[in-house]
Parts: sequence; structure tokens; C-alpha cells
Amino acid sequence: MKKIQNIVLYIFLLITSQELYSAILTVNNSNPSPGQYTDLQTAIDAAVAGDTLLIHRSSTSYGNAVVTKRLVIIGEGAMPNKAPLSTSTLGTVTLTYNTTTLEHASKTKLIGLLIGNLNVYEKNATLTNSVDTVEVSYCKINTMTLKNNVYGLKINNSIINNLTNGNLYGSEIKQNMFFSLSASSSAGSNNLVIGNIFAVRLVLNGGVVANNIVYNNTTFATDVSCKNVIYSNNLFYASSSTISTSGFSLNGNTSINNLFNVDPLFVSPITFTALFAYTHTVPASGPFADFHLQAGSPAKNAGTDGTDLGVYNGPKPWRDGSSTDSRYRYFPLPNAIPVITGMTINNPVVNSGGTLQIQLNATTQP
Repeated sequence: MKKIQNIVLYIFLLITSQELYSAILTVNNSNPSPGQYTDLQTAIDAAVAGDTLLIHRSSTSYGNAVVTKRLVIIGEGAMPNKAPLSTSTLGTVTLTYNTTTLEHASKTKLIGLLIGNLNVYEKNATLTNSVDTVEVSYCKINTMTLKNNVYGLKINNSIINNLTNGNLYGSEIKQNMFFSLSASSSAGSNNLVIGNIFAVRLVLNGGVVANNIVYNNTTFATDVSCKNVIYSNNLFYASSSTISTSGFSLNGNTSINNLFNVDPLFVSPITFTALFAYTHTVPASGPFADFHLQAGSPAKNAGTDGTDLGVYNGPKPWRDGSSTDSRYRYFPLPNAIPVITGMTINNPVVNSGGTLQIQLNATTQP
């Protein structure tokens, strides 16, 4: 059985080659393990820059990890819509700099992972540069902490409870759900924040903030205090208070075609504190949210490009999972990573040195 699992995994990796780089290392902490490694940090240490690590879903967390080289780390989804409902779960992941080898984790990609804390640290001891051009997609992260100047950060199709600290430069933050994005407002430039949903806080410096929805139905105060940005075609709403419009044209900001204090009319906007609870991943626990827009929503066709505001627009719109209750918690991996739907062993009895014939059926993510 272990050989069959490895064969399936190998074929899976071959057909996902456009997401993969150099050598492929598999990590599985199940017992017995069909992976090359059972410990994530051991696999990271064994990898060389440009390698890909495939992290199997598991009922047990893979724990903490420190990355000091360029890697592609792919999980099986932060909230997969398949049974058993285990995930590729990591504890604290630190992307940083190795003072001995002088390697750093710039250009690392994190895909399809459930991460407790993600720390993006400085590139060197003088704190003059950060680990840059990190890409995060299809992940769920409790806290993402940025250290000092962060360049070229890309986040898409992810759920992040809290992004904090750091000066953002040339970053792209698109089609995500945030409880709070609280970067530094004192420095930063050339950032694109497009097509997201925020709950209580949106703070950064420099760039374009467009086609987003800030929807606060919590008891927390709403804090949208960016500096030197162009606010264009966003919707701002708080259920228990009125959002002042004055700050959107101060501190170097420009406000264009924004909607203030207007309910976006989500299909099912349950309380965000429950929505973004990091442990809220069990389907039976409910309640479920649906961030599609109702007919007649003021956010429909209100974007800069004539599309809807929020996560269901843009070049990488949020794609729901196949379950009817999957609006916020389940989402598939990118189309580039297909799913094996069936396997048939044509000759289950094979002589020594013979060939085992396996037929696989696969499909792209729905």
C-alpha cells in the first residue's frame, strides 16, 4: 500500500509541475508515513533553494518551522472540502536570513496551508532589508507579523485574522478576507490592495486601495487610517456606528467614488468574530457565512472595472468549494493543482521485476 501511495503522489507531482521547482520533497507525519520525511523542519533543512515541499494533510500539526532559503511549500488546503477534514497545519513559520550561509527566504511561496503564526523577518542583521517577494495564497493564517521593510509581498485568496507591523512596498493584496490589516502608516509605497473584505482595520501607507469592502458588525471600532493612498470604489460600513468620511481626504489621501455607511447586503454576514476565529474549521460547528452579494446590493457592479466589490471579482476571484456550506471556510487549491478522483490497479498481482499498471482519473479544482 505504501508503494501505491508513493506512486500516486509521484504522478500527482508530475501533473502539478507548473507550480513546482527543482527537487520535490514529500512530508507526511502519519504513522506509517508514505512521505520521504515525517518532520517538516528536517525536510526544510535537507532542501536546497528552489525545491518544493508537499505537505500532506494530517490530524497532527507539523509544528514550527524556520525557512532561510527560497522554497515552495504546498499543503492540501487550509480548509479542504473532503473527508476526513484534516489539514496541512503548521505552527509558527518564520521566513528569515541565515547568517552562516547568507541564504534568505526571499521569493518563498506558501500555498494551501493552515498556519498559526507567520513571521516575515529581516534579511540581515543590520535590518536594512526584509525577506522580499514572499507569496501567500490559499492559506488561513492567525497572525502574520512583518518586520521592518517588506518588499513585493503578495497575498491572495487567503483568510488572515491579523496582519501587523512592517512597512509595505510594492505589495499586492488581492481577494482576501482580513479581520485586521494593520501595517505601518508611517512608511511604504506602491501597494495594491484590491478586492478584499476587511472587518475592523485597514492601515498602511502608499498605494491604491480599490474595490474593497470594509464591513464591521463587531463591537470593535472601525479603523481605516491609511496615508498617501488613493481610495477608489470601496464600500465602508459599520453596523453599530457611523464611519466618518473626513480622513479619506486627509494625510495625503484621495477619495474617489467610495460608498460610506451603506450596507453591502451580503447573503449571510454572520458576526466577524466568529467568522475569523482561527479554530472555527469544523463544518458541523457553524454558523456559515456567505459573502456573495444579494440582488440590489450597492456593491454590485460598483468596482473600478464595473465588476462587484469584494472577493468575487478581479483576475483571481474567490472560488467557493463544492459544498453548499463552503462560502468562507472551504476553498480549493488553484486550478494548476488537480485532484486525483480515482485509481484503478489493472494488474494487482505482479511478478518480481514486473510492471504495476495503474490508471488514474484526475480533475482540476472546481
